[in-house]
Amino acid sequence: MVNPTADAHPSTAQPYQGSRSFGLDIMRAVAILSVVYLHGYYFFPSDVYFAFAIDGVSVFFVLSGYLIGRIVIDVFVEQSANWSVLRRFWIRRWLRTLPNYYLVLVFLLLLSVLSGKAFPPEAPLYFLFSQNLFQIHPAFFPEAWSLSLEEWFYLVFPLAAFLLLRHLRPDLRRRYFLFMICVAILGFTAVRTLVAASNDIGSFQQWDELLRKRVLTYSDAIAIGVFAVYGQRYAPFLWRLAPRRMLAAGLAILVIDRVLFMQGGFYVKYLSLSVVPLATALLLPLLSSLRGNSSIGARVIYFFSRISYSMYLVHFSLVMLTLLPSLPFAAGRGPYVAYLCYWLLTIGIATLLNRYWEIPFMNLRDRVFTANRQKSATASDVTH
Repeated sequence: MVNPTADAHPSTAQPYQGSRSFGLDIMRAVAILSVVYLHGYYFFPSDVYFAFAIDGVSVFFVLSGYLIGRIVIDVFVEQSANWSVLRRFWIRRWLRTLPNYYLVLVFLLLLSVLSGKAFPPEAPLYFLFSQNLFQIHPAFFPEAWSLSLEEWFYLVFPLAAFLLLRHLRPDLRRRYFLFMICVAILGFTAVRTLVAASNDIGSFQQWDELLRKRVLTYSDAIAIGVFAVYGQRYAPFLWRLAPRRMLAAGLAILVIDRVLFMQGGFYVKYLSLSVVPLATALLLPLLSSLRGNSSIGARVIYFFSRISYSMYLVHFSLVMLTLLPSLPFAAGRGPYVAYLCYWLLTIGIATLLNRYWEIPFMNLRDRVFTANRQKSATASDVTH
């Protein structure tokens, strides 16, 4: 029987054991380094900094959908799950994401108050991930927009799968689950298209606020990741058909997207946010099959993959906007010193956060669920 609470994140794993995928670690590492790199343009004039990199957050969305989709298929499609399984799914997911998020959020709120700034009036919304559910994301803690998309998807999509599939035959569960994925992709895409058509979007900021950073306009990127793992599970002949060509095509499309994105216009407004997740999904057939080793290069990739979540949470609001301006060895020393400190502080704080906060919660979660499984097995032995 598949473990219904298995988590695909590698926070406590060692490279490379069992079914661990080195290719997915590459995707995580590249995605977070791209995000941190792109935000580095704040330190330099636009004609100095070459801010050309893939959309790392979209890569994270597709990868998250792919990883969570495997668990959803195992527990809601391949089996007839009950409320207890659904509850364990949510608790296990929340123990993975919420401790880091709430720690950084509360710390930023405290720093804001202690520095004499006005307490953000929308702060309570952040605790329920609803700050960009129906409106434009506020200026405070701007990185949190992507966490809202993921948390709402992980709350609603498994619940819908549980309610819709639990009384169906296995073959019907597969068909209805595919229907759910398609409805999610098409539904979010339709909402985004309607918003784009009804607004005069003439700048990157408008595109970013109205189309990209809202829960109801970009969650299709996560659903595309679920669609990818559905194809891997139930259409393996297509998954293995031409993985190298798919990888080459996906990379080419991602590069072309960045070129077209620079031009703006119709492509950016209506197509880019669909093209990037689809191109990212093309990378998965080959990358998901790669296995790593203990070389230095593999360990570097694994290191950045392991701390990627912490890096994302701390790099912008905490490091760039809060810490750097107040540090005497960085402030007023020129953009190159500030830029170097930006990277060093981001990596250093993320490493500490991962080691002393994130991993302990992961270990606690594993101990709790292992104990619960052992109790269930003991009770089953006694009753039988």
